[in-house]
Amino acid sequence: MGWDELYLRDVLLSNFEGIVVDADLLSEIRASSLQCVRAQGTDDERLWGGSLDGVFSIKSCYDMLCSHDDLWVFHSTFWDGFVPSKLGVFFWRLVQGVILVNVVVQRCHILLVSKYLCCVSVKIETISHLFLDIDLARMLWSWLCLLFRIPWPWNSSLNHLLMLWFHAFSKRSQIGMLSVIIPIVVCWVIWLELNDRRFKSISHDDWFVKRKVLKWITDLNGTLIPKKKSVGWFGEVCSSLFISLSPTPSKSICLVTWRGDDLSDFIPNTDGASVDDLVAEGGVIHSSNGSLLGAFYSFYGEGSNNVAETRAILDGIRFYDRLGFFNVLLQSDSALVIRWFQGNCSIPWHLARYWQEIHHVSSVVSSATNVYRQAN
Repeated sequence: MGWDELYLRDVLLSNFEGIVVDADLLSEIRASSLQCVRAQGTDDERLWGGSLDGVFSIKSCYDMLCSHDDLWVFHSTFWDGFVPSKLGVFFWRLVQGVILVNVVVQRCHILLVSKYLCCVSVKIETISHLFLDIDLARMLWSWLCLLFRIPWPWNSSLNHLLMLWFHAFSKRSQIGMLSVIIPIVVCWVIWLELNDRRFKSISHDDWFVKRKVLKWITDLNGTLIPKKKSVGWFGEVCSSLFISLSPTPSKSICLVTWRGDDLSDFIPNTDGASVDDLVAEGGVIHSSNGSLLGAFYSFYGEGSNNVAETRAILDGIRFYDRLGFFNVLLQSDSALVIRWFQGNCSIPWHLARYWQEIHHVSSVVSSATNVYRQAN
């Protein structure tokens, strides 16, 4: 089946309100990389949108399901190795909404009068009220949010507050690990206090509950092995919580030298990167004896690392061709990009149009190699 312009026009009009479908738009769609690369002729081909290569896999389907699960951001946090299993299982039950508070029991069609024991005024016992709104919870959250400099909007939900904690710092640092552990510990201590008041008729004051939280933090802090330094003011937090600042491993110095090549006249080095989905790339080119001959740089907006590395290769080859260079040894720190250039692995369909042009103008390149540590 070839391109049916009437069908294509109907699809666009039915899915995009107010869109103007003209001949230029249809021509652009018809000439897109999807048609040129994946169709391989005049027939359309069904693609799976969950993977870059358009092929269905169980992993890509699982990733799509997880990305639509609002609780998935929590699942990837409290199962970390530095969170004790007991606290992890408890917190998993909490975010799933199955902690046995009164409202959850009533959902099971069990008649139960809801009267909460941790507030001065009588309130309905819900998970949000228990772990966020009660006097004890507000005291703990206010104390720790102020200490860790985490904003706490007055109208935020429990999930929003937890997200602020979990994403406040890098989890590879000591303060980042504590910012994951502390919210879980706070919820656990509140839950223990509720059960003491309900089943043992024992009520503890705020200072006693604070000391329980501090005891948990102190014990768990000793098990943390950070890989990255914490923020500068974290020392003040350690002093306030009576915990020690864990040392971070230092990296050994690695000497990187630039090497020439007897078989090539020019040796360029290209690189691209994506930070916060913003793509930039550039490169430099040396003669075989190390003299700098030129450099280039471009910013492309949104994209991935693979897009950045691919565009760096393409712009680099265009640059060398424009300057009249030939017999070029192409270097890149991306082994995957070099394999794409050499044709040793399949190219994702959304990058294929770039690689078609790369291979079309690659006559100036004599060979390509992967350089892990670059000496530009």
